[in-house]
Amino acid sequence: MSQTRHPYPPVALAALIIVVAALARWLPHPPNFTPIEAMALFGGAMLGRRSWAIGMVLGAMLLSDLLIGLHSLQPLIYGLLVVGVLIGSWIGPAARPGRVALGALGSGLGFWVISNLAVWATSGMYPLNGAGLALCFELALPFLRNSLAALALYSLLLFGAVHLYRAWRGREALAGR
Repeated sequence: MSQTRHPYPPVALAALIIVVAALARWLPHPPNFTPIEAMALFGGAMLGRRSWAIGMVLGAMLLSDLLIGLHSLQPLIYGLLVVGVLIGSWIGPAARPGRVALGALGSGLGFWVISNLAVWATSGMYPLNGAGLALCFELALPFLRNSLAALALYSLLLFGAVHLYRAWRGREALAGR
């Protein structure tokens, strides 16, 4: 029977990574360049039960939002994060790069389209016609760029951390530790 140096189960590792990702929102960053969408994908992929993943992701988000501040679209944002968790469960714990990339792209584009439709419809900043909708989406393009760049970077970091952990654990097991 081999003894492990680090008794943390994968759930604890995934939970730690999710909490760290949520706390990273407090660091200075360009608009929409946060780990939140990648955190939702990661939680869905790495936490075996969807209910755990949803609870962990929304709990971490709520904690950071209470410190940063809430806004009127918060329920929609939380709903979109749940969709991200569901996409993450499709990615699965193997987290193959193609699935991670496709999930991140789909999640990011969906989040951007739906959240900007909500801004257009509820903010009062744009006329509620085709021209207002086009203007809303045009002005939101820099946010899409930042969001997709953040998804790429943070997905690589979050999923990469687990792959490195697994490689390290595999070498430890082969060494008989």
